Amino acid sequence: MMDAAQFRLYGGVNVIGGTKLHVDSGDGQVLFDFGATFSPGLCAFDHVLKPRPFREVEDNLAIGMAPDLPGIYKGAAQLSTLSVFISHFHLDHVGLLSLLDRRVPIYMSEASRRLLRELEVIGEGIGEHDDMHVFVYGEKVVLGNLEITPLPVDHDIPGATGFVVTTPSGTLAYTGDFRGHGLHPELTTAFFDRLGETGIQALVSEGTRAGEDPAFPAQSEAEVAEGVLRVSERRRSHVFFTVYNRNIERISAFAAVGRDLSRQLVLSPETYHLFRTLAPQAYATARPAVFQLHRHGMEGLPAYIDNQAVAVTADDIARAPDAFLVELPYHALSELVDIKPVSGSIYIHSDGVPLGAYDPAFANLKSWLKHFGVELAFVRSSGHASPSFLSECVTRAQPDILYATHTLHPEQMPSPPSGMLVLPHLHRSYAIGRPGGH
Repeated sequence: MMDAAQFRLYGGVNVIGGTKLHVDSGDGQVLFDFGATFSPGLCAFDHVLKPRPFREVEDNLAIGMAPDLPGIYKGAAQLSTLSVFISHFHLDHVGLLSLLDRRVPIYMSEASRRLLRELEVIGEGIGEHDDMHVFVYGEKVVLGNLEITPLPVDHDIPGATGFVVTTPSGTLAYTGDFRGHGLHPELTTAFFDRLGETGIQALVSEGTRAGEDPAFPAQSEAEVAEGVLRVSERRRSHVFFTVYNRNIERISAFAAVGRDLSRQLVLSPETYHLFRTLAPQAYATARPAVFQLHRHGMEGLPAYIDNQAVAVTADDIARAPDAFLVELPYHALSELVDIKPVSGSIYIHSDGVPLGAYDPAFANLKSWLKHFGVELAFVRSSGHASPSFLSECVTRAQPDILYATHTLHPEQMPSPPSGMLVLPHLHRSYAIGRPGGH
């Protein structure tokens, strides 16, 4: 039996995402998140170079993308005792789940489970899995001598969760991803207040926006619809937008704008399905159409599109520039060839792909829009806490030690008022309940 419970980070250090937090008490072990690091232009794999079919585990292990934890991957001869807990279903937190042996226990929130069910339908899931569990917020999950208490936080995806982990030697908390400017900030503040009341030795916290210039505050989620309306309302031209289709609240905001503008909301098939199944009331009010892309004209719409769906083509959009509010994902930009956008058309980037200038695809997006004379506008709301809110949360939590993760600037994370800030290293063990690592 080890002297103190330990944790290691197998991802999420000095990068955005890729989080994999391993907690081991000797009598119990848990992995929080199993994400893929997303750094376009820097990663070993990209949309062209991919792991070899049926060798995904070996290839990811060989280049260090997946942690060397025995007994958890497909085809394991002897299964580990490890269980995996998911904070939320963004790819930088779940992108490697498909590598797991289907017998490894996976725990998630009910909202995450609903989302995963629909992601499987549109081909963005993790594949078949035999041991899936849904936890209840506030109720402990006991695994050996570890007690894991999941609690909700606010993020830009359904089901986001933070965790309190009680071990024999001390208590650790893991934040997942969180913000204070979304539609449910009270969830986040309640989580950090709970940490302060509990008394925690170690806080492993994301800090995506640490070091950001405070002179440029992020737009709140509640302000997104107003911003979209403002840049769109007097136009008689085409209005396009891009979103991340797992942000169901954002899609609902665009649906509201469509009603205000008297424009028919048009969604890609994947987004249409997620909106219809995960936000049925907002969907029933909006009654969006589905974008029948060129390839659908040859192959037909996906089978998951309901028979009542109204299909809209590029030719329809071309004939009536002011009749539609159109989701146009990056992968479908070539539809502009047939749409032939009229003068004054606009493309609203609202946290869709590509996410920003660090992605080589972003320059290509701008090039396409410039070629067709389409204005690019940004109306977005970050899924991550501002520097000032990060500081507020750390103060509420009062940890002995804050370990900075999921950030390019860990040194800019706020130090705990009565504790210390640690910049962790990959694969290094850190004791829970006593200072330092070994």
